[in-house]
Amino acid sequence: MITPFLALAVPVLGETFEQPWVHLVMAVFVVPTGLYAFFSGYQHHKQKGLVALGVLGIILIAIGLLAPISGLNLFGHDVITIIGSAALIVAHVLNRRACHCDRH
Repeated sequence: MITPFLALAVPVLGETFEQPWVHLVMAVFVVPTGLYAFFSGYQHHKQKGLVALGVLGIILIAIGLLAPISGLNLFGHDVITIIGSAALIVAHVLNRRACHCDRH
């Protein structure tokens, strides 16, 4: 039932996600949640590489967030953010597998 409303809202949502404050709000949630997930996962599996990959993803997202302030062009900002997001996704999947979270 909500699909038609979402389809109508897509252009508005697209413009909203371009706003710098949206990225800041998302980072406020992603950074602490990611740090908690990776460090609590480390307590189970003791794989430093997974924590390092997750922290690298968080750092790249933070750099992407700050890039417009530092004068980095829009393309560089997007590339850094996408690479950081990909690193977080891969680290999250590997972290869950290492913790055997998918078996609970």
